[in-house]
Amino acid sequence: MKLLEKILVNVDLGSSSLQHIEIAEKLAEKFNSGIILLCVLPKEAKLDSLRNYVKSYADEQLNKISEHISYSGKKIEKRIEYGNAFEGLRF
Repeated sequence: MKLLEKILVNVDLGSSSLQHIEIAEKLAEKFNSGIILLCVLPKEAKLDSLRNYVKSYADEQLNKISEHISYSGKKIEKRIEYGNAFEGLRF
């Protein structure tokens, strides 16, 4: 059993995720773990008029990010989900 089987990294498709990815890469190397790149898009991005454009952009960005990850195990999954952050808040 591995200590860290997979490492989940939230990717916002901007440069602010780079530091998180670098840390995940170091952890994955140390523990021989896989990395899951997760991009959560707003629910509105599922609308027919936007779906293809937004999804292709997100796919392209996730592919670019995964190409720059270079650790020896290099087990990377890319996932795109839809949702809104405020829906999970409970007061």
